Amino acid sequence: MKATIQLWVSLLFSVLLWSLSVVCNAQEQKTEDSIAVCMRNFKYKDALVKLDAARALHPQDSVKNLLLQSKCYKKLYLFPQSIAILEKLSRMDTTNVQLLEELADCRLLNGDYKGCAGVYTKMLQLDSTNTYFEMQRALVNVKGEYYPAALAGFNNLYSRGDSTNHIILRLLGDCHYFTGDGNMALLYYNKAIQARPTDQLAVKKLTILYMNIKMPEKAVVITDNYIKLDSTNREVNMWNGIARYVTRDFEGAIKVLDTLAAHGDDSYSTNYYLGLSKAAILHFYEAIPHLTVAYEYDTTNVDVVYHLGNAYCCSWGKEARGLELLNQGLKEMQPKVENLVKYNVSKANGYAGLRNYDEAIKCLETAYKLDKEYTPALYQIATYYEYQKKKLKAAEYYRDYVIKNIDKKMINVARMRYSKLQEELFMEGIELKPLPLPVK
Repeated sequence: MKATIQLWVSLLFSVLLWSLSVVCNAQEQKTEDSIAVCMRNFKYKDALVKLDAARALHPQDSVKNLLLQSKCYKKLYLFPQSIAILEKLSRMDTTNVQLLEELADCRLLNGDYKGCAGVYTKMLQLDSTNTYFEMQRALVNVKGEYYPAALAGFNNLYSRGDSTNHIILRLLGDCHYFTGDGNMALLYYNKAIQARPTDQLAVKKLTILYMNIKMPEKAVVITDNYIKLDSTNREVNMWNGIARYVTRDFEGAIKVLDTLAAHGDDSYSTNYYLGLSKAAILHFYEAIPHLTVAYEYDTTNVDVVYHLGNAYCCSWGKEARGLELLNQGLKEMQPKVENLVKYNVSKANGYAGLRNYDEAIKCLETAYKLDKEYTPALYQIATYYEYQKKKLKAAEYYRDYVIKNIDKKMINVARMRYSKLQEELFMEGIELKPLPLPVK
């Protein structure tokens, strides 16, 4: 009888344990299902609450739950918490590259470029020939501006046979440029374009590099070649127009940049260089709207202020606005001689347009005092004195201009004007000295 009772107690206890196990498993399954629902519906905060509840039941975290927690933290941009979990897991399983890849990604998103590159170094220690790991580490080093390390990585890839990959070639160009080797940068940007002629980034960077080293003709060629393949790229067209302006192909620059502006390009660079190009061919009225766009970007830029003021001063009926701008520029500019000279010359044009020749002459005299080699000021002063019927003063400046003939463009005209004034003044009883003979 006693044995029978013990048997029944044992059976009952086993049934209770089994029932409890079934209930717990059912509860765990329910919890897992509810977590999965939260994840599917992007309710990561709710998922974290449920994962914490599951952790209270099972203090020994499962790898699965830890990975889910890490994912939730990552999705909520709580990267340090995600990183802490992934580091814990990677210490438990040091050869799991999937874990390491996830850790590297979180470090990258957290802005820890050095730490991210370090994780890829660990991955390369597990698989030293893995192209993907090497590429990712090099790219991260570029983002972190660790260019010597990035250069080493891309050189490894290049030496392994990726010598025709235009992205690697372009990035090699970047690394050489930022480590101060412009010649190697030119080499690899050119190689990148040979490998992929439509690589707009390589074209843009090579163009800018050519412009920086004063080789705008090559910049024109590079951008022309790209435009033949893709005429719709705004930036490449813009740089083509800028390079044409610098090479003094003003008509070509206007053709390219006008097209961009007509299609709604209101950028600073397009309008500034379009305005400069139109001013260069003396189309000052047409230059004003474009230079105004550039001026509105930065009203304190003394170069823009100068060119816009000069365009106004050279446009009939708009001289007053030009003088206002030039005076503003003179107040804001650093007192460099070359800037002061060109500002005063432009102010002289403005005053002359307003028929205020006295002020125009003062501006030119200031310009000449600042730069004694700027002899065109002497010729212009002479013409303004002629407009005022001040023949003696005009003759004095024509003579001065001929004697100091650094600028030979208008020497013959100046001689003719002096001779005419000499005759007129002789008839008035005033004799002028003859000019020195022309230098052969």
